[in-house]
Amino acid sequence: MTLNCQRVHSHKAGLLGVTVLVFFWLFLRVDAFSVIAAGFIVSMWMQLFWLKRKLCRLSISRTVKPAKTFIGETVTISHTIQGDLPGISVGFSSSVQSNLLTTSSVERVITLSEKPVNLETRVAFYSRGVKHLSECLVSYEHPLALFKVWAVYSVAQQVLILPKIMKIERLPVRLRDLLPGKRSDFRLLEDNNEILGIQEYSSQPINRIHWKASAKLGKLYVKELDYTAKAEILVYLDLNLSRDIFAREVWSHIRKRYEEDAVLIASSIVYWSETYGHRCDLVVIGSEVVERRKENDWVKTVEILSAAQGSEDGPQIDEKLEKDLDLLTPATTVLIISMYLTDRMIPLLMRAKSKCSRVLVLLMPYGFRDPRYKPGKSYDMYPVDMERFLAQSKLLEQEQIIVKLIRPNQSFQEVVDQIDQ
Repeated sequence: MTLNCQRVHSHKAGLLGVTVLVFFWLFLRVDAFSVIAAGFIVSMWMQLFWLKRKLCRLSISRTVKPAKTFIGETVTISHTIQGDLPGISVGFSSSVQSNLLTTSSVERVITLSEKPVNLETRVAFYSRGVKHLSECLVSYEHPLALFKVWAVYSVAQQVLILPKIMKIERLPVRLRDLLPGKRSDFRLLEDNNEILGIQEYSSQPINRIHWKASAKLGKLYVKELDYTAKAEILVYLDLNLSRDIFAREVWSHIRKRYEEDAVLIASSIVYWSETYGHRCDLVVIGSEVVERRKENDWVKTVEILSAAQGSEDGPQIDEKLEKDLDLLTPATTVLIISMYLTDRMIPLLMRAKSKCSRVLVLLMPYGFRDPRYKPGKSYDMYPVDMERFLAQSKLLEQEQIIVKLIRPNQSFQEVVDQIDQ
């Protein structure tokens, strides 16, 4: 993408001072030396205006590869500079802020010629969202420090940073939408003739063990079967502060950390659904309500999550769920991810269950454990109304209204695996 010259600046305090001295000398005495000095000053002023004109007429282009990537992945930013300033060395600088504390910059001294000069830098972004690339600066400083000229080039260009994708092995969703052309056993909804792969044994039935693979690999492995039905998942991602919270200033700080963890889980669920052929609709309750329904491109859905932002006084999840009750179908599994809910939600959850197959609620006020690390002790305390909500919701599990609390020393997979045990 070609950058355009926006403005040209110059710093000429040194040249102005020398000009005043030379003309004062010329005023006092006209001789060969004063005339030569005056001619030198005139040539410096001509060079200054010539450079301002030339620096604004450079050809600068910038390419970004890839323009869309995940957190922590490398982005290559390339600049190509070409101009009609043969043999003149100029400084080139451009910076990109990768997060709140880290800035990656390109600062080079290049000699312009008829051939283009290529500059390349690599940067990684550690926060999601749209990253706007900064302006580029081309500068020239006189060897005697008489003046300095710099031109600012810019163009609207950005990089979209998607949230990370966490590996999810399974989700307790209800398979109710039958696939055409496949024999279905509604009790298992798995096709014994279609094996997707194998995975390490972990308390699965004995008849699922793949004996040949286990003998070859030296460990017990089980068959991962294809399904004869698919799931319809409706994910409600609640990023806002609940109106039921009293200590709002304290919880507003907790909400910022929760927002990143919740977006990570939602992105991983969307990817898992695409991998296993399930349909996943998404409703984000943030500073504004954003919906994506009946779409097959999981990347487009994750793009919505990359820009999702919650607020302290935004829309409430109960209001949105109330409006969507008539859209639920018997094949739908409703999955709610929230930071803080109370027993005031129970009547609404029961009404939602009467319309759909299963309602799953995941509460995650303090984050979750990275599965790569061992669990530690947790001494976190939870609000009384949240504890009451968890206690009352246990009575509804037989009605397929399941509420789980994800604690900081638990991984996401550990919690969801407990649901169907």
